[in-house]
Amino acid sequence: MKATHRGVTCNCEGYTDDDDEMALMNYWGEIKIGSYIYMFNQDGSYYQYYDDGGCSLCVAATTSQLRSRKVGDPMPTGVSIIKPEPSAIIIGPGSCENVIKSTDFVYNGARTWRMKWKIKAVNGPFGGRAHLKAVTRSYKKVNGKWKKRSAQIEAYAAGTIWDGSCASSTSIETPIKSKKARKVKAKNYYYGKVKEREILGTHYHSSVGTVQKWLE
Repeated sequence: MKATHRGVTCNCEGYTDDDDEMALMNYWGEIKIGSYIYMFNQDGSYYQYYDDGGCSLCVAATTSQLRSRKVGDPMPTGVSIIKPEPSAIIIGPGSCENVIKSTDFVYNGARTWRMKWKIKAVNGPFGGRAHLKAVTRSYKKVNGKWKKRSAQIEAYAAGTIWDGSCASSTSIETPIKSKKARKVKAKNYYYGKVKEREILGTHYHSSVGTVQKWLE
């Protein structure tokens, strides 16, 4: 898969598409904290390996292997993967999950405007607060190509979250974000997990209309 970050396109497998996470990482989805290097994947999993500065060639070799690694390839020595491999994620009916994301496009009747909606619930990678996010983006077709253009848009999400053991639940909602812009993002934090079709996102575009979509 290809991902673009800060104008650079890479052929990395996985990779996060979260704007907040990408602001902290290089274009390979990597960040070093203390003596560990972390490489993030789009499903919420991440690789972790040690770097105390004593063997730069070892670290460079490991990093190179991970950047070109595909699901099912052998794991380099000394690397741990936190959370399931992308191909191993199976979301059963009613099961609690750490990461769920839904996204798609909706068009107006003349297909001159389109709205991209996204709902995402994800646990923090280092045991921090998880967050629920609803995003609405605006595009207009200009000379046959889709370009980001300002419009009156809104984003909002609400539903149910569960504790870490999936034994009890509580309600959650984001604030309603509404303005004339290319993108709006509504976000709220929580501790726990989520289930499919228990959080509903509401997205509005002045030239497209309103859609409501389940997180699933």
